[in-house]
Amino acid sequence: MPTFYTILTDVGQAKLANAVALGQTIAITELALGDGGGALPTPETNRTALVNEVRRAAINSSVVDPENPSWIVVEQVLPPEVGGWTIREIGIFDADGDLIGYGNYPETYKPVLSEGSSRTQTVRFVMEVSETAAVTLKVDPSVVLATRNYADNVVSEHSSKTEGVHGIPPGESAIHTGSSPTTNIDSVNKTGFYICGSSTQGTAPPAGMIGSLLHIERGSSNQSTQIFDTLRSSGQDQALYTRTRDSAGSWTPWVAFSIGGGAVGGGTGVFDFLAAGDGTANANSIPGDAPHWLEVSNNPGDGASGNQLFRMNSYGDIAYGNNIHSCRYYGNEATPTAIQNGAFLMSWGFRGFDGNTLGSSSGAFQCKATEDFAPGAHGTKFQFEVTPNGSTVRSKIMEITDSGVGVGVDVEPTWNDNYRVLEIGSKGSAVRSHKSQAELALHSNAYFDSVGYKYGLAGTAGLIQMDINSDTFFKSAPSGSAGAPVTFKTNMVIKQDGDILVGTESAQSSHVLQRTVSSDVGNKVLTIGNGTAASVFYAVSSGGANTANASLRINKDGTTGRSINAAGTVNASGADYAEYMRKSPSCGQVAKGDVIGINASGELTDRFSEAVSFAIKSTDPSYVGGDVWGSEEALGISEPIQPVLESDDLVTARESAESQAMSELNATRESISRKELGDDATSEELKVASDTYNQAIADALSTFNNAMDARAAQHSSDMAQYDLDLANYREALESERKHWDRVAFSGRVPVNCSGAVAGDYLVPTDDGIGGITVQALKSPSLEQYMLAVGKVVDVEDDGRPLVIVKVV
Repeated sequence: MPTFYTILTDVGQAKLANAVALGQTIAITELALGDGGGALPTPETNRTALVNEVRRAAINSSVVDPENPSWIVVEQVLPPEVGGWTIREIGIFDADGDLIGYGNYPETYKPVLSEGSSRTQTVRFVMEVSETAAVTLKVDPSVVLATRNYADNVVSEHSSKTEGVHGIPPGESAIHTGSSPTTNIDSVNKTGFYICGSSTQGTAPPAGMIGSLLHIERGSSNQSTQIFDTLRSSGQDQALYTRTRDSAGSWTPWVAFSIGGGAVGGGTGVFDFLAAGDGTANANSIPGDAPHWLEVSNNPGDGASGNQLFRMNSYGDIAYGNNIHSCRYYGNEATPTAIQNGAFLMSWGFRGFDGNTLGSSSGAFQCKATEDFAPGAHGTKFQFEVTPNGSTVRSKIMEITDSGVGVGVDVEPTWNDNYRVLEIGSKGSAVRSHKSQAELALHSNAYFDSVGYKYGLAGTAGLIQMDINSDTFFKSAPSGSAGAPVTFKTNMVIKQDGDILVGTESAQSSHVLQRTVSSDVGNKVLTIGNGTAASVFYAVSSGGANTANASLRINKDGTTGRSINAAGTVNASGADYAEYMRKSPSCGQVAKGDVIGINASGELTDRFSEAVSFAIKSTDPSYVGGDVWGSEEALGISEPIQPVLESDDLVTARESAESQAMSELNATRESISRKELGDDATSEELKVASDTYNQAIADALSTFNNAMDARAAQHSSDMAQYDLDLANYREALESERKHWDRVAFSGRVPVNCSGAVAGDYLVPTDDGIGGITVQALKSPSLEQYMLAVGKVVDVEDDGRPLVIVKVV
């Protein structure tokens, strides 16, 4: 077996067999080289990669060996700058990146120039396959080098194919020269070109032009094309003029196709299409169709219906891809001047024939200058214009400016420079954002100018305002006239902490539903449901509720004293009705279910000798009366209200500051467009005016931001005081709570004693140390009965008797 050889890998064999069976091919795209890891490897069919790959690149040439039809020969050229390693192994890869063939290679060192010696080296891979037709060898001519042998073969092959093509006898040229054709093209070689020294069919080339004429026959003497090549002595670039002659013998006007600039080309474009002479060339005679220099027709009568009129392709990852530029200058070609404010840099018009004339454009897309152009100042806007039904006059339907996007309205004069906006309709509604704030506002029938909000049209107005540094506001305004100032009233606020304020403009720290009328007492605040099935909440005027922690606190009507009117039962999980009673100063801690005494002053006591009557401390009340001990009136101190940073005021303050800045800077702003500086203002004067304006804006915003910082600092101080006041309030509330206990006056209550059975009466008695305990009696005396706190109806699992409360 030879020392050096190549084989198909297992993957290569499987892919080749599959390709042959399905009538498909496998594509060989790359050839790789390796150093074998320092040793000459032995080729094996199970290999999927080189031992140590040092280079992989596209193949440079690929052929089927003419002497051995089953051999595929793949070559790769190694340029001088590649190398620095020893070649010991070689492999070829398909388009999927799989190793198809592998072989070892005579150890060959490939030097590079930096080592003092280098060369261009060709590496060849020969692989034997059963069917070479099943292998496609892909050579990318844009990235590879050709071998000398490959280039010689291509040149030889091309030369051999020029003989006898298109009816041209071997050795005879298809180009004939002379003053005129000597014979009909059809009788010579079926096709060809004739270069003539002068016009061959009547009309001479354009007056004053010198050069040569190219005459192209198209099959008959009356159908031909003339191309005149101008050679100018004035230093201008050359141009080609072309015209055609129809079967009736009539010539079309000369049309210039120029390459480069010059008077014909204009500018430095690569291709310029111009009408010759006075520019009156026209492709047809439709009324209203002005002369034009380039026409692409898609006339169904020409069999071109549905064809692409214009197409540009690009490939690769170039940043801009296809690029079309429309360039405009003021002045002329010899002395161009700067573009002025209002100039159209580009306008695409869309026209249609109405049976009488082509008319003006019924739709247009335009790019327009928004300032006088100067170095560093190239302001533009886009505008879209359409024609309403039944009209021939275009109207602006959308505009894109630095200030924002307007749909159905001209944006620029409506919004000041601090805002970006999407305006929809004729000042009907708009989405606005502030350039320097993360703000979004949605307006209905309102817009904001340099003074403040104004009505767009007659009627009511609305506003939804969102700001990352503020709350979200839903506002409305009553009906007003177009252009009049708008005063919004806040209907709802969604605060940053999640609270929702409805019907109020005041700053609150919790959800608020409020109905504001001249006299809100008794008016509906919230209706849940509909009709007679609704639950209704009404506004009230009086407080008095205990301020201790609870799930719900309901104030009362100041006239009726009522808090809740219920048409049905009110169910509670508690088992007794209790009332708050104040404890005597000497009364200690009383546990739930303990029997407690009531002294002559109506206070609770735990001393048997002080009691004139007895009761049981409530264990599980369903209702509790006398709960006024924690009210503001009883405590003599109010619950503090958490201060908030009033976002609505912040928004108003900011807009006020911006409006003031805009008003004061109007004159400076106008001067930037030379209305005050004059048309002859220098670029330096414009820069000074612009810098002054920008600095004034920066100063105004700095003043506003400082004011906002001061408000934030004050809010921080207010919050610190609030935290202190809240701690003092809660301490006072807890201190007062210790002087009160809930006593059961009816219902069922378990009593802290043992040994009683159902039917017994629980009678208070002295516990021997001055305290109060109870004894269970089946048949108490009258005096004992009068002192009894209740009759046992059941015994709890823990042994405590459950009594029906009796109070005498």
